[in-house]
Amino acid sequence: MAVTTKRPSKLDTSLDPSPRNIAWFKRNAWFEGAVLPTLREHVATVLAGGEL
Repeated sequence: MAVTTKRPSKLDTSLDPSPRNIAWFKRNAWFEGAVLPTLREHVATVLAGGEL
């Protein structure tokens, strides 16, 4: 079985939610409001068996 990885074109990375990233999140507050909702939606779609 071949494994394919699809990456949403609008999203480049996903951050580890570790305490080390707190400073990054504080400097980039836009990320939580602008990127995470879309990322969560895409993940939910894929987990439900859908395609992006």
